[in-house]
Amino acid sequence: MNSALTSSSRRGFTIVELMIGMLAGAILALTAGIVLVQGFSVMTRNTAASRLQRDGAIAIEMLHRKLRESARSDVWLVTGGIEIDLPGGKTASLTDNGAGDLVYDPDTGSGGGLVTIVDGTLVAMTAELSNTVARIELNLSNGEEGTDLDAVIHFRN
Repeated sequence: MNSALTSSSRRGFTIVELMIGMLAGAILALTAGIVLVQGFSVMTRNTAASRLQRDGAIAIEMLHRKLRESARSDVWLVTGGIEIDLPGGKTASLTDNGAGDLVYDPDTGSGGGLVTIVDGTLVAMTAELSNTVARIELNLSNGEEGTDLDAVIHFRN
C-alpha cells in the first residue's frame, strides 16, 4: 500500500486540464483581439468623420467671410460655384473643380494662387442667391463617411 499513490497525493495537472486551460486562454485572447480591432476601426471612422466636418466648416467659414464682405450685386453664380467681384476690377471664385476639391482663387484673372479648401471629398456644392442672402450647401464624402453642411449667409447692405 505504501507504493501506491492515492489521488490526493498526486501533484500537477492532467493533459485534459491543460487542454481546457489552453482553450480558455485562446478564447480570451481572441476576444481581446476582436475588441481591439473594433476599437481601432471605430477610432478611424470617427477621425474621418471629424476631418470631413472640419473641412466643411472651414469651407463654409471662408464662404461666409467672403460673402459677408460683398454686396449682393458683386456675387454671381457660375457653373460649379460662386464668383465675387472685388475692388480694382478683380474677381475671386469659389468653385468645384470636378475632382472632389473646393478651390478658392483669390484673383481669377491672375491664373495663380489657387487654395484648396476641401481636398478630394466634395461631392456637390449648391448655391442659391436672393436679394439679401446666399444659401450654400456642401455635400462631402470620403467613400465611407459623409456629411452635409448648410449655411445661410446674409449680405451686407
